[in-house]
Amino acid sequence: MPLTWRKVKERAECSTAKKMYALEKEVNFRWASKVFGTYGKRELTHHDYVPLEASHKIDETGQFAELIYSSIPLSLLAEHFNELERSSDQLARYSALRHAEIVATYRGTVASLPAAIFFRRDTKHLVVAISGTSSALQAAHDARILKVSMPSPGRGSVHAGFWALYRGLKDMLLQGIREGIERYQPSEVVVTGHSMGGSVAYLLCLDLLLAENASMFSNNVALSVVVFGAPRTGNAKLVEYFHSLVKSFREEHTFTEYSIKGYNDGVPTFPPVALGYRHFCKEPFYTAYGKLYRIPPEESECSLFHVPPDSPDEVTIFPRGGHNYYNSRDLEGLKRELCVLAKDPKHAHLLQVKL
Repeated sequence: MPLTWRKVKERAECSTAKKMYALEKEVNFRWASKVFGTYGKRELTHHDYVPLEASHKIDETGQFAELIYSSIPLSLLAEHFNELERSSDQLARYSALRHAEIVATYRGTVASLPAAIFFRRDTKHLVVAISGTSSALQAAHDARILKVSMPSPGRGSVHAGFWALYRGLKDMLLQGIREGIERYQPSEVVVTGHSMGGSVAYLLCLDLLLAENASMFSNNVALSVVVFGAPRTGNAKLVEYFHSLVKSFREEHTFTEYSIKGYNDGVPTFPPVALGYRHFCKEPFYTAYGKLYRIPPEESECSLFHVPPDSPDEVTIFPRGGHNYYNSRDLEGLKRELCVLAKDPKHAHLLQVKL
């Protein structure tokens, strides 16, 4: 008897997954994926797997895109990581923090959007992580979907809310990156973010790619952007302008772009194409059931793809997909465990919490 999609999903819904989904409180935008998502015409198979080296970089960079949501101050989380990890199943999946130094943390002047700069001693990467939506005020900016023109003529238009959030961080981050490069002499600057943080990360990249900032990358310092579940940020003209900057930058420097969309994550469907919005990345990746695939360039605006199992007996992870399940990790589970750790009397002396 052939294995149907329903049977695959039923098989994947093991008791552990059911318990995980039962604990969900945050919105995963599966409803948006169902209503607004569009399927690519071509089925993705093992032939479309992302190379291991790229997958590894994406996974480790994603740890910082997720840790930026931490309710525990990042400096304390990093300082006491080894001890806290012993009390948290989730933190064990964030080993990149063991070899990272917190360079600076920020709160934007608009809606207090968090961001941080890390230096990874093992890879010599300067990682700039920008938080996604974590407050009602930030969500209000997400809803400002009318476009505003970029400051210079001919550069297209951008989501009004994302632009405001970026402007609230811009000067701090550019200065922090410049100082970080001078101090640590990294091999690469990696800009990352999840959800709205991914859109703001792209806006930061727009500035970093400008000729006036290229001097920061003069000593063979590479630049990359790695985003997860990011919404569309601007119109086709802005996307065209972005790629013109990338082309010019690559004449002298190295630039890498990874944009990952997840199965049943409806956030990348917003704002809709019908309102003139487009995604920056022309060759995005797709993650489903713990695997990472390359999306055909001609289907870069699609948010869903058919992904058959490699074998009839395959057991998948995160079978329902959703906005908080990237890099084979449960982001909501991480946030929940960090809140528990912060309130645990056993760790109060470490985290300087008054009980």
